[in-house]
Amino acid sequence: MRVLISSGRLVCVLFIWAAIVNGIVAKWGNPAFALSNYFSYFTNISNLFASAVLLAGVVRNGRPASRTVDRLRAAATVYLLVTGIVYALLLAPIDAVTHATPTFNNWVLHRVMPTAMVADWLIEPPRTRIRLREAWVLLLFPILYVGYTLVRGALVGWYPYPFLDPQSNGYRFVVEHLLLITGGSIPLIAGIVWLGAPVDARTTHRGADATRTRGADSDAPT
Repeated sequence: MRVLISSGRLVCVLFIWAAIVNGIVAKWGNPAFALSNYFSYFTNISNLFASAVLLAGVVRNGRPASRTVDRLRAAATVYLLVTGIVYALLLAPIDAVTHATPTFNNWVLHRVMPTAMVADWLIEPPRTRIRLREAWVLLLFPILYVGYTLVRGALVGWYPYPFLDPQSNGYRFVVEHLLLITGGSIPLIAGIVWLGAPVDARTTHRGADATRTRGADSDAPT
């Protein structure tokens, strides 16, 4: 089983790197192409981050993961889920018309890898439970990314996504979409944290909820 997990992770890493390189090769001859812009897409950054996390898992080769590693795996899983969902809801209709992203990249970075990261999280859950009150840390990188994108965009006049482009659409449009994405990310984070909890912890949590419910019922006036 350990060999299968490590092999699967290595295959995912190679697919991510192949897609990133494919995107560069496909656009290299375009005068408007710039590596600094290419690596400013959240899709590329989140997938490269996931590849580093997966590669670390291959190198670890079954050795127990630290709490920090578990949090990094949770972050990579959430970021790729957000990447896939945002692409499907907001960007795929645009891409279907412009064909700006190579088909191979679309499948690997927006569909296959989000699914693979969730599978990896379920197949090898974290050794320590991530508490919901700690999960807000997972939002730090997306917040920093939005800040970086808005500041850099104002300086160079380029934004990776239409919903992050205040020059074309106004800040109200940007804020509305960011609130929508954030609101959708919170239940995703909660779901990943719950799915990553040890089975006995979930059972204990449900048992505690049931006990509290029975206690409330017994104290209720009749």
